[in-house]
Order: sequence, then C-alpha cells, then structure tokens
Amino acid sequence: YQVSNTYKDHLAIKDVKNEDLKEEASYSFINKYNALEEAVKDHDWNRIISIIDIESLAKQHIVYELTHNGDAYRSSLFMYMDGKDDLIHVGPVWDFDRAFDNNVTEKIKSLKTINTETYPDDLLLDETYNKYSKMMANLVDFQEFKDVIKDIWQEYMVNN
Repeated sequence: YQVSNTYKDHLAIKDVKNEDLKEEASYSFINKYNALEEAVKDHDWNRIISIIDIESLAKQHIVYELTHNGDAYRSSLFMYMDGKDDLIHVGPVWDFDRAFDNNVTEKIKSLKTINTETYPDDLLLDETYNKYSKMMANLVDFQEFKDVIKDIWQEYMVNN
C-alpha cells in the first residue's frame, strides 16, 4: 500500500485493467489523491471538484452515515479513475460487517435517527473521520460539501 503525503491516508492500488500500465496508473492515482488532499488542506473548493467526483463521494458519505459504518474511510472505500485525466470517483459501497453500530472494537456512536431538518449539519461519524481519514475530517467541514449532501438528501430522501 501507499501512504498519502498530506494526511497520511493508507491507499491500496488494486484492479488495474491493463497490467502493462499498472505502475503508471498507480502513480497517476496517487498523484491525484495527493493533489486532492492538498486542495482540502488549502481549503480550495474549486480545485477539489476538479479532482474528485464530489457527488459520488457525497452519496457514499450518506450511505456511511445512515448505516453507521465503522469501517467508513478506514478500509472500505473504493475509488477509481478511468484513465489519468479522469476525476477520482467513489464507489461502489461495500463491507458492512461493522455497520449499524456493529463495531465490536469500539462504539462510534449509538444509533440515532438522522434529523432531516438539520442533516448534514449534525454529521454522525465525525469521530471515525478524525481517527481514520484526516482528509475526510477536514472535507466534512466544508459548507460546499454539506450543500452537495443536502441537495442529494433532498432529491433522494425527502422528495421521494
């Protein structure tokens, strides 16, 4: 695995479609992820959305919140790029053995109902972010990210 530059996230590169390009693809992804962390650290929203498909990250984030996934941003986050010039995309969701507050090593928070009026202002997994992904711990504080989450929440959870 690789360790990112800014927040020291652990990254495992897997499933490169063309094995002949594995080294180049890995290098490209790591560089883009490092650029994402730098953009988050610099609080540069425009650069962030030029690097990552923010809607895919927001949708995964909502799933992790709803399921209280104890592996959120620790080991169970798939990201991919379709070529070196593509955005980083997030998904599919997977690995819910520590979800629904079924975390035998630690309790992140007891299950509670998300308040549709205040979500995402009252994020549930903040301890998980701070412990396992400093990048996400910082990103969830961006009002712009919360606005993307609110828009998705309204579209899929409130209006349907």
